[in-house]
Amino acid sequence: MISDSTLYRLKQFIAGYFHEDMDIHGPTWEDVLQAAMDDRTPAELREMAAALRQYADDHEDGPELKRLMLYELGSCLRTEAVGFTPRQWLYRAAELVREEADRRSMARA
Repeated sequence: MISDSTLYRLKQFIAGYFHEDMDIHGPTWEDVLQAAMDDRTPAELREMAAALRQYADDHEDGPELKRLMLYELGSCLRTEAVGFTPRQWLYRAAELVREEADRRSMARA
C-alpha cells in the first residue's frame, strides 16, 4: 500500500503535468512525462517509478482506476486514447521513469 506522503508526491508529479493543458509540454504523453522528469534527481525518479508501480498494484484496472487517476492523482490523460488501460499506462510510465533514472545515474558515473 502506498504511503500518504508518497501518494502526495505522486499526485504532485502527475497533476503538475498531466493537466487539461498538458499539450504545452509537447504533443505526446511521453513528452509530458519527460517534462515532469526534467528537474528531478535519479533518486526522485526512482521513487516516482516505484510509486507509479505501487499505485497500479494497489488498484484493479478499469473504470474505478480511471476515476482515481483523475480525482486522486489529478491526471487528465485519457489512457485509452493513447492505447492503454489505466493500469497498463501506470506500468509503462513507471518503466520510462525508471529508465530515465538509470540513464541519469549512468551519466553521472
